[in-house]
Parts: sequence; structure tokens; C-alpha cells
Amino acid sequence: MKRTSIVINKFGNAQSLKIEESELTPNLDPNEVLIDVHYSGINFADIVMRLGLYKDAPPKPFIPGYEVSGVILEIGSAISNLKVGDKVLAGTRFGGYCNLVKANQSHVLKIPPTYTLEQAAAIPVNFITSYLCLFEIGRIKSTDKVMIDCATGGVGSICLQMLEKIGCETYGLSSSKKKFDVISKYGATPILRQDFKNFPDKDFDFIINSSGSRETTKEHIDHLGLGGHLLYLGVSSMIDNGKKSYLKLIKSLITVPWFLSFSFMMNNYTISGINVLDYFDNQKWIDLVFKKIFEHDYLVPNVGKIYKYDQVSLAHLELEQSKSIGKSLLSWK
Repeated sequence: MKRTSIVINKFGNAQSLKIEESELTPNLDPNEVLIDVHYSGINFADIVMRLGLYKDAPPKPFIPGYEVSGVILEIGSAISNLKVGDKVLAGTRFGGYCNLVKANQSHVLKIPPTYTLEQAAAIPVNFITSYLCLFEIGRIKSTDKVMIDCATGGVGSICLQMLEKIGCETYGLSSSKKKFDVISKYGATPILRQDFKNFPDKDFDFIINSSGSRETTKEHIDHLGLGGHLLYLGVSSMIDNGKKSYLKLIKSLITVPWFLSFSFMMNNYTISGINVLDYFDNQKWIDLVFKKIFEHDYLVPNVGKIYKYDQVSLAHLELEQSKSIGKSLLSWK
């Protein structure tokens, strides 16, 4: 079978991504399926690994990508709950930027007819991240006041929908007023990112921080109420217009907040973080979250721009420059 892949051969800017052709011999393990991929999800982590800043990335060359949707072409001998022709989504530990993907059945889920293949490709990483952040780590309650600083992205829009469903008082940050309707449509109050520093409310119960910078950390801690919780899920502050910024990297390492046990006790707040890839490696969490994905049938993934696979450099560039709204996808058809 002819396989088309997007490969990271060297670390660099968006143009360093290469499209390669090869032959794939299925040779499936008993618990594997072969998926004819229609869409691959694009995540900010793909950019981080392309720049050489992702410690869990495999040795070069490798294929990035954590999630796909498509149709099953072949199944392994031990599989009984899936069949050829099923429309599925799959979580991948790298390798998702490809038109043919092998995946273990434990990471594959049949798509209900109420979801399109486009929507399904926007679900795995966004849902897993949102669910774990809000309910397993954050322990969010309906009475909580929550701020999401990546509110207009794929994860942010799922978070906002989950929070709206349970009735939280929710706020979302945006770099532009043009994106405010993406936040307000889910019942949240939009705030310009640069205005949050002077936002008068200082009683947030939970804040998600996606930049990891000293400046945003200070701003966010200043806005936590008694017993508040700040959770990190990204380090976008280390990237400057699509390039690894050594200046920003050094600044981040030097100025990154250092926390002492005494400060936690005296100020009554919690700081935490999440690396979702570790949950992909833990069958307990995959089983739990995959079981829950379609229980939340009110969720409608906010699919943003869909790029042909040969436009992957443009897709990365627009995500890096905060031009994207919702979840960006690659199309293989």
C-alpha cells in the first residue's frame, strides 16, 4: 500500500516539514486496526516538537500527530468489536500525520452517526485534555468561577462547553475582539488577553494557563480566590512567530516562577500541570476517557480551518501566529 506521511527530519520552522511517500505492509498485530485516514488533528504540541522542544518526541525522523479519524481497512485477528468499513477516531502516540495509520484497538472508538469525520478528528486530544484538566485535576463544581486563557482554540471551546453544561461562571481570554463570539456563544464572558491584568475580579476558583510565562503566572495567581487553582497545559511563551526563540526560552527558564511550600501555605492556592501524552500511555486513563467521550453528546467540536495535507506548513504557521479559531485539521482526501 502507498503511504503518504508528513515527517520531521530536522527541527525548524513550518517549512521544515516534509511530505514523503513509502510502501506500507500491513502485517497487523492481533489487536491492531489499519485506518484509511480522512482527517488528522493539529495540536500546538506538534509545533513544539517540530521546534525540538518536546522531550517525549521520538528520535528523528518521525511522523508527528496524536489523532485521526477515518475508515477501517483491515482488522487484527483478535478484534471482535470493530469491523472493516467502520468510521472511527483514534488516538495515536505520534504517527497521526499520515494517510494510513495502524492503531491498537484500545485507542480506537467507533463514531456515532451524529458526528462527522471532521468533528471526530477534533475530539480525542481536545476532549481528553479538557476532561482531565477540569474534572480529574481541577475537580470543578457548578459553583466555581473559571477562566480559560486558550478559550478560542480546540481545547478551550470544549472546556467552555463542559463548563456551560454544569453551570459554572466562566470567562475566556482572546487576543482579538473578533474572536469574542466564539467565547460568548458558550455562555462565557470574553476578555481581551491584555486587559486581564487589570480585571477587577480576584476570586477565580480555577484558571487554565497555556503560556507558562512569568507574566501570565503572576497575573493569574493575583486573580485566584481563597483556595484557587492554577493549571498549566502549555508553554507557548517559548515560541516567537513560529520559531524557537532562544531569547524567550532563556528568559522563560530564568524567570519561570519558583514556588516554595511556604508560599502555598500562606497564600492558599494550588499550582498543577498536565502532560496529556502520559495519559495516552496509561490504559486506565484511556479506558476511562474513551468511555466518556460520547456520553457527553452535547459537545460539538469547534472545527476551524481544514487544510489539505500538502498545506501543513501553512496550517502550522497560522496556528503559531494565533490566526486559528477552533481545531485545525489536515485532510487526506
